[in-house]
Amino acid sequence: MEDIIIERLKNSATWIDHLLITGAGLAGVVVLLKLSGKHDFEAWGVKFSSVYAWLVFSIFSTAHFYLSYVFRSDITLIINKYPASKVKAWETLTGSDLFFFHGLVARLNFVDVRGTRLFVMDGADPTTWLAHGGALLVFLAIIRVRKTSWLIRLSTLIAATIITAFNWLIGGGWVVTVSLLSHV
Repeated sequence: MEDIIIERLKNSATWIDHLLITGAGLAGVVVLLKLSGKHDFEAWGVKFSSVYAWLVFSIFSTAHFYLSYVFRSDITLIINKYPASKVKAWETLTGSDLFFFHGLVARLNFVDVRGTRLFVMDGADPTTWLAHGGALLVFLAIIRVRKTSWLIRLSTLIAATIITAFNWLIGGGWVVTVSLLSHV
């Protein structure tokens, strides 16, 4: 039964990994289009406009929230019912070929800032740089600064900040939760 639960956990992690890769890739395409002065592109027979990047990334955020909930539920199940399998689950994820999990360094160290725990990301952890890069790409994909009114600039700046922060909190939540598997 424990192996089934660990496999289920890896499947949940795979969904998160694919979502984050797709989102970062799409954000990268939008940023490159903006830099080239274009705002539209077509993929899989669907026309995309960077004007609606905030909507697309809001949908991605909803999916990230749901997948994080499922993933964290699987982790909680392992911690509560199969504590002897924690390290095996951790090693399965961090030793896998999943982009956002391979080589992940446990994030259990924190600093206390005015009563709020801020978990420390290790600079040697490749997922630290992936997370920062992805967040920056999403932020840049959403904001609009060229040939637009100050109201649109401000509203997209607010939307980009909210969406990026929301996903940062979601990702931080599941990374800290999965880090609990790293030790007995």
